[in-house]
Amino acid sequence: MIGRSDGTVSVHRLVQAVTRAETTPDGLDEAVRLLYAALPDDPSHNVAGWPRWNELLPHIDTVLAHLPRAHDNAAALYIGDRAATYRESQGQIAEAVAAFEQLLTDCGRVFGEDHPDTLAARNNLAGAYRDAGHVTEAVAAFEQLLPDRRRVLGNDHPDTAAVRDGLAAAREAMDGPDDGSAAHASNWA
Repeated sequence: MIGRSDGTVSVHRLVQAVTRAETTPDGLDEAVRLLYAALPDDPSHNVAGWPRWNELLPHIDTVLAHLPRAHDNAAALYIGDRAATYRESQGQIAEAVAAFEQLLTDCGRVFGEDHPDTLAARNNLAGAYRDAGHVTEAVAAFEQLLPDRRRVLGNDHPDTAAVRDGLAAAREAMDGPDDGSAAHASNWA
């Protein structure tokens, strides 16, 4: 009912169901800890880590789905953010948006609205909106986030600059592509 082959473990569905039914909060915390330790770096750009992400995603989804609604596990929030970031980078935009929306709710509840991780969740959600083509929502989200980032982190903080960049990109997406012809014409004047 449990087998091991080529470095992977397979578990029969019945064994999985019984195990999930008997999982305690301590067991979930241990699963979160193990997943956290197994995460590859930089889910967007570390191409070598992408196969590992594909292996981990079903486990991440299962563990996160079984956490209590009002959990306060910061490592689980981090795992959820990294998994959503990986999905966004892989073009799974709808799944990423849904995950970032839930993450923002959870970060606000666990950390508070002005915590840097909550602000990061807001930034990631705004970027996912932009990538999903929901540019009106993206512009609004970035515009609401910018004064909060300035207030909490300062105008010169790199994360504040990232919001300004995100807002500019979202506004550009809203206005449509610029072929550069106006800029080239002015250079020849």
